[in-house]
Amino acid sequence: MAQPQPYVPAIASFDPNGDSSKVGQEWKRWKRGFQVYLGARGETPDEQKKALLLHTAGMEVQDVFETVPDSENKNYTQTLEALDEKFAPQMNESYERHVFRSMSQEESETVDQFITRLRQQAKNCGFDDKLDENVRDQVIHGCKSSKLRVKLLEKKELTLKTLADTARAHEAAQKQARQMTGDVKSESAHAVHRHSPGHQGQRYRGQQSTFQKKPTQSDRPRQSDKQEERACFNCGLTTHLARDPKCPARGKECKLCHKKNHYARCCRSKKQKARGNVKSLEEDYEDDSEEVFIVGRNKSSTRVTVNVGGIDLNFMVDSGASCNIISFNTWKWLKQKNVLFFNKEQSHKKLYVYASKEPLKLKGKFTAELRVGDNKVVAEVEVLDGDGESLLGVKTAKALNILHIGLPPEKPITVNSVNIDHCEKRHPKLYEGLGKLKDHQVHVYVKKDVKPVAQSPRRIPFSLRSKVEEKIAELEAAEIIEKVDGPTPWVSPIVVVPKPNGEIRLCVDMRRANEAVERQRYPMPTVEETLIEMNGSTVFTKLDLKWGFHQLELDEESRGITTFASHNGLYRYRRLNFGICSAPELYQFTIQQVLQDCEGARNMTDDIIVHGKNMEEHDQRLEKVLDKLEKSGLTLNAQKCVFRMKEIEYMGFVLNEKGVSPAPSKVEDVKNARRPETAAEVRSFLGLVNFNAKFIRNLAAKAETLRKLTRQEVTFRWGKDEEEAFCTLKADLAEAVTLGYFDTQAETRIVADAGPVALGAVLIQHQNGEDRVISYASRSLSDVERRYSQTEKEALGLVWACEKFHQYVYGVKFELITDHRPLEFIYSKRSKPSARIERWVLRLQSYNFTVKYRPGKTNIADPLSRLVDKEKRPTDTVADLEDYIYLVTKEAVPKAMSMSEIDKESEKDEELKTLREAIQTEKWEKMSPSYRAVKNELTCLGNIVIRGTRIQIRIRIRILYYLIQRNFSVVHIKRQNK
Repeated sequence: MAQPQPYVPAIASFDPNGDSSKVGQEWKRWKRGFQVYLGARGETPDEQKKALLLHTAGMEVQDVFETVPDSENKNYTQTLEALDEKFAPQMNESYERHVFRSMSQEESETVDQFITRLRQQAKNCGFDDKLDENVRDQVIHGCKSSKLRVKLLEKKELTLKTLADTARAHEAAQKQARQMTGDVKSESAHAVHRHSPGHQGQRYRGQQSTFQKKPTQSDRPRQSDKQEERACFNCGLTTHLARDPKCPARGKECKLCHKKNHYARCCRSKKQKARGNVKSLEEDYEDDSEEVFIVGRNKSSTRVTVNVGGIDLNFMVDSGASCNIISFNTWKWLKQKNVLFFNKEQSHKKLYVYASKEPLKLKGKFTAELRVGDNKVVAEVEVLDGDGESLLGVKTAKALNILHIGLPPEKPITVNSVNIDHCEKRHPKLYEGLGKLKDHQVHVYVKKDVKPVAQSPRRIPFSLRSKVEEKIAELEAAEIIEKVDGPTPWVSPIVVVPKPNGEIRLCVDMRRANEAVERQRYPMPTVEETLIEMNGSTVFTKLDLKWGFHQLELDEESRGITTFASHNGLYRYRRLNFGICSAPELYQFTIQQVLQDCEGARNMTDDIIVHGKNMEEHDQRLEKVLDKLEKSGLTLNAQKCVFRMKEIEYMGFVLNEKGVSPAPSKVEDVKNARRPETAAEVRSFLGLVNFNAKFIRNLAAKAETLRKLTRQEVTFRWGKDEEEAFCTLKADLAEAVTLGYFDTQAETRIVADAGPVALGAVLIQHQNGEDRVISYASRSLSDVERRYSQTEKEALGLVWACEKFHQYVYGVKFELITDHRPLEFIYSKRSKPSARIERWVLRLQSYNFTVKYRPGKTNIADPLSRLVDKEKRPTDTVADLEDYIYLVTKEAVPKAMSMSEIDKESEKDEELKTLREAIQTEKWEKMSPSYRAVKNELTCLGNIVIRGTRIQIRIRIRILYYLIQRNFSVVHIKRQNK
């Protein structure tokens, strides 16, 4: 007779719909529990094991298993493998290390518990034999006790075991010391202090410069204590008890609860009414919230006029406030006055009214320069919904030398005075003109097997020649260029770009010369290394080198290939110029070498970033960097330097006092995408979703509701189920991207697309054998841009995508993927594009890219250009470009006619009308071969057709007749008609 199996209670079912970042780990844990459960039951046949597995796992797991092909015929082992494939985590070693480096000791966690948590995370990081070293380093970095950290850093040869023993001894000593001296002491504190979520914490009075802790039940002394140590809980004085009939609060009405016999400051009512203005702030370190105490209007509060971004504004100064606050109405008024600010963004802080659980509504925050007299500081200002007085926080007030707390120092303190004026006084040479790196010249490697090309100069309009001469003289005086005498094998043309203010910009078209330039490869720090180095920093400064490239001198051998032709001769560059394709790598590596001895300094694309874990460390590092730059002969652009920022964005990640987190900008365009309105738009969106299929769990089930809308027999109807599926997939797309690091060594692609009303782009890298989305981007087209031809829209899409992802791809080789085949030729080295596209081509000279055509069906950027947020308007220089086209056209108008006459006559001309339609619609079948041969050089401004920088005029007979009627000579007619 078979032995009955013992009864073993089943384990809880598995939830596959939990936190997607933890599902894999939870599945491994649940599977381990199920194996124990099977072992406790005794011997079980395979068929029964499969049934037990699915029964114990629950109905939701059974639904998932039903989607597996041939699920009914799978045995227990195959079933387990199929579920592993569904739930096993997609491990990204770089991301897991990022999580590891972001871990810190919790408030109630011992060091032993912290080590255990780190070891569990380290299993996914691939540390191998270096696991103990990495855990040790992270404990030192993330432990909550600064005293313990000092002890650990003092030890020369510190192992993980020694660290754990030292930490246990330290924790035990701290606990014993608290027991000996008592946990609670009366103390004074600043308004900013820590408290746990959901706990009232310690409250401080907001009307004193030194804040006394409000007594709690545990604070009150026993009956045996001396009377002078006790306080009256009706008036707060320590000279008597509450039962004393002489208490001054007797008969007085509380202004908060309106009951008698106590003051408002001692009110214990849980339903206190908020009145007056913001008086002090508490910072919640757990959820980045700040608590606002509103304790009554104080007419004697100090008020001061502060210049905010060039606009004077009255602030109330409060020594208990930890941040600066203005109302939304005040913000709107500042905007009308054209206030200057550095950046505007959503605020992640929460402000609470005292004794209220509901946070106040914040509109956002901005960063601006605040000035009082000669004192300046760059600070953040929170914008509160509604109206009210403006509040100046304690840190800003101290930095502006308005508020002084404590005794004045015997010696002047320079740590808190780092700003542009401070730098100009201590390092005056840093702001004197254009610098040049001392004792160093850069070399441009030229391929010997490429035949030199001497191109003809382009015609410069007579009206602009004097300005070109002035610009060349200015560059020559600054020792940026020099005159060339004698023959030279390389000559490039210049393009003169007029500005709306009447000035000009000279651009050298070095596309042909760049074919011979050998791009150098230098060792650059990876993104992960940089993030680890900067993690933990709380203060950042951004320095901008004035005309960066021009501060590096070219050696004699490298100058020949930069030669360019103007109407009054040949010139060449003495300094590194923008048009050389290898300039970004040369510049990055050279500045990196200058800063190699400066700890906490990193050059990132165009800027130098200085960071520190606190203000003192930051200022010391900044001083060293400024000293090094000054001694090296380099100079800064004072207008673009920003000091003491609280956070900075780098390669798609935000670094601040909380650590490292994915930048919202990477995914905001996907999160804000509008819902599809046609089956084609749904199909386009699902194409992007399918590209990320490996990183979206249970994709087939989530996408089925939307996939039905793409079928021909289904009527397009958008309801609640479709909206939920769309929002879920957008969230999954965003999550897949936030897990991705940019790898400077990986194969990189930008996929760009232009729709009728918007542009879209996706940055992709091939990592670990699979394609990974790094960032999304999109924007609407302006009204002017929507009238561009499709070729011009697609060309704009490429240049916008490159500049949008500039921080990632500058100095990196990458592919530009487009579904518009003509762009392969237009962005080639030898094309002759239209005037409008020529501007974009020149803007991309310093990028190392290749344009590749891919059919439209495979373009994953398509949904971003279709579903773009309609409120997201362009921010680049659209107006500047159209001014350029207008000025080019105006300069091409013959003196015998006006521009309005040409526009009017061109509108009447049937052939030009047909030509304009061909340019707009890309349909060239009806046009003559002569037009088709130059179609990429044509563009329109109103009714005028332009080829390059020349107007297509079909009314030459009228012009000649006009000139002959006035008896002009042949020579004069030619000159007038140029």
